[in-house]
Amino acid sequence: MGFNMAETFDPQFGGQGSLVGDLLFMLTLVIFLTIPRELGGPGHHALLMAVRSSFNSLPLLSLGVNLPLLDLLFGLLQSTTTLALQLAAPMLVTMLVVDLSLGLIGKTMPQFNIMSAGVTLRTVVGMVVLILGIALTGNVISSKLIAGMDTVRLTYFHGT
Repeated sequence: MGFNMAETFDPQFGGQGSLVGDLLFMLTLVIFLTIPRELGGPGHHALLMAVRSSFNSLPLLSLGVNLPLLDLLFGLLQSTTTLALQLAAPMLVTMLVVDLSLGLIGKTMPQFNIMSAGVTLRTVVGMVVLILGIALTGNVISSKLIAGMDTVRLTYFHGT
C-alpha cells in the first residue's frame, strides 16, 4: 500500500514493525481489555485467572506436556493462522487487483507515468479498504478472542 517506507524499529518486539500491523495489534489489545464480564472478561482478569488455574492443572516442577495439551496448542495455532489470513485477505486481494489494473494501464498507455500515479492510487485505495476493514474487524476479533478463551478454559482447565 506504500507504507513500507514508514517502517521503523519497534522496541516492543525488537524488530521492524509496520504501521498497519501496529494498528491491528493495538485494536486487538483494546478489544481484549474491554471484553464484557459475562463473556469471560475483562481480558486481563481472565488472563490472571487462567494463569492461576494453570497452577492447579499443572503444578510447578511437574512434567505435563501431553497429547491433549499439544492438540490444544496446535488447534490455537491453526485458528490464529486462519484468523490472520481472514483479516489480511481483503487488503491482499484489493492490492492484487490494483496492481493488475495498473499493469494493464501501463501496457496499453506506455507514455503514462504509472510509477507516480500508482503510488497515489495504491495509497488511496488501500486507505479506503483499511478504514472499512477496521470498522468491520472489531466484531470478528472479539468473537475469536472469546472463542479462544472459552476453548482454553473449557478444554484444558476443565472450567476452573
